[in-house]
Amino acid sequence: MHETYLQKFRRKAFSVNTFDKVMDTSGGTMKRTLTGLQLALLGVGTMVGAGLFVSTGVAAKEKSGPGIILGYIVAGVACTLSALCYAEYSCDYPMAGGAFNFITATFGEFAGWMVACQLFIEWTLANAAVAKGFSGYFSALFGINEKIFQVYEYNFVDGDETGAGGFGIEIEWLSVVFIAVLTTVLLLGTRESAMVQNISVVIYIVLIFFIVIAGATQIKNDNYKPFLPFGAAGIFQGASSVFFSYIGFDMVASMAEEAINPGRDLPIGIVGSLGAATAIYVAMSAVLTGMVSYKDINISAPFSDVFNTSGMGWAATIVAVGAVLGCTNSNFGGLMGQSRIFVTMGRAGLLPPTLARMSSRQVPYWSIIMSGVIAGVLALFLNIDLLTDFVSMGTLFAYMTVCIGVLWRRYVVAGETPPETQRLVALNIFLIFVLGLLTGFYYNYDVGMAAYATTIGIFVIVMASFLFLPQRFKPSGFATPLMPLVPACGMMINLFLIGSLVKYAYYFWIAWVIVSASIYMLYGLHHTQGEGKSSHEDAEPEPFVELAAVAAKRSLIDPELPRSSLVGASSGYERPSKVLQRGQGSEVAGGSGLGNAPGSRVFSNRGTV
Repeated sequence: MHETYLQKFRRKAFSVNTFDKVMDTSGGTMKRTLTGLQLALLGVGTMVGAGLFVSTGVAAKEKSGPGIILGYIVAGVACTLSALCYAEYSCDYPMAGGAFNFITATFGEFAGWMVACQLFIEWTLANAAVAKGFSGYFSALFGINEKIFQVYEYNFVDGDETGAGGFGIEIEWLSVVFIAVLTTVLLLGTRESAMVQNISVVIYIVLIFFIVIAGATQIKNDNYKPFLPFGAAGIFQGASSVFFSYIGFDMVASMAEEAINPGRDLPIGIVGSLGAATAIYVAMSAVLTGMVSYKDINISAPFSDVFNTSGMGWAATIVAVGAVLGCTNSNFGGLMGQSRIFVTMGRAGLLPPTLARMSSRQVPYWSIIMSGVIAGVLALFLNIDLLTDFVSMGTLFAYMTVCIGVLWRRYVVAGETPPETQRLVALNIFLIFVLGLLTGFYYNYDVGMAAYATTIGIFVIVMASFLFLPQRFKPSGFATPLMPLVPACGMMINLFLIGSLVKYAYYFWIAWVIVSASIYMLYGLHHTQGEGKSSHEDAEPEPFVELAAVAAKRSLIDPELPRSSLVGASSGYERPSKVLQRGQGSEVAGGSGLGNAPGSRVFSNRGTV
């Protein structure tokens, strides 16, 4: 009987094949060479970019005053909620791809594809924007007129007085050279390229340390008074403004396939990089607001200006060097993260399988080249500052979806959870979704406190309802603490920030969602595993099983390491029968369609159960 298009979509969109077949398209896997410290340095380098030297000044002057110190702490704690969900997932699925794998494992390949498209926007546009910024910082460092790198410029939308917020054609060759050099280094191998980036990050951190020490000698306590000139609300307004300074920790999760000991190294890399970034942001903001009154901060170049004013020109030079290194580190991590997402999508058939091929150095050379080419072309031709909120929306959408995934998989196991329980969990998640968006709209339209109080009251009721639901799945490795509060609050914060974005970001985002869905319908649906040239073309796809279950067959785990120390070490796929009940042990930790499969194994840093 001929299968209709709709039947095919329903059959494939919410389930995927075993990843034995997916890995067969890659021509090899990536070598596990990264430690927890190396992953943490990669995360710090990606997060703490050159924007540190600008965003702190803007938030301090216009939002929080000296209270931006607390604003960074609040933003760091808020971002940690999402990071904990990433850490849990990445230990269960130690493969390249990050959130794409996580959501595919929980909700199926269509949802995974849509999240991957958001990550594509995050990395690609961010890489291009940072590369554009590199030429400006490079010119400032060496006293060169930036215009010599610019061949042609025409803006469709003009930016503000600093040039930010514009959109148009801006042909600039130095940005392309910068991207090309970083892409070449990445092709040398993960260990080698990570070493280069780690050295750059260490130098960057040392420079920041000197800036903090030098600035601390010029702090005047009177500049901290009043500490909260915009009131307590200024702390949260500042936190909202600088939240995006923490974007990039998810790159660590996308490097899971290259972690030596995923169960140990990934939580260290994800949470450790966030902690280090928070410490850097707090120290830098304390120095800036202590050296000068927040009213007198020059938002175009706050740190350089305040050091020059204090007669410390040498420190201003260090700031310029730090900005160049910040761009380098941020772009390095962005290109690395984007290429790993391409790898997994190529393996799954959602993009051409060539993208999953490995070089003799066990790096995904075509994915790295494509990431570099796309970023380079955008950086060469476009001024895309106007799209920054669009990038933020895509990133927040991915973070929010991972929080939903953790919440869902803990309470719903396909084939085991009663339908009425599934409906209640779905209702609770929907309510949290609505409440989060509403708080963002409240922020934009300045509604009264009664609206916030009502929202908080409903949220508390939703949280209380979870107390009557058994957790049917518990990770045997790292587990998100304080369930369901952590993922629920992570959802709320991400949705609050989505709701507070400007309206044009929604227009770009909706258009991109339509384009993404169309690509899946026209290409991905017909080329994923079990379709196209596969020898299993006529086989019915099986429910999704643990991505890590292919570890032994495809040598995902470094054979020189003891299997007992690795997440994902497995001798094959089996179908144990037990599912976790409240207060009981479990033999299951699976993912399928819309929940965890009853036929999947537990993977922990102690081996298989």
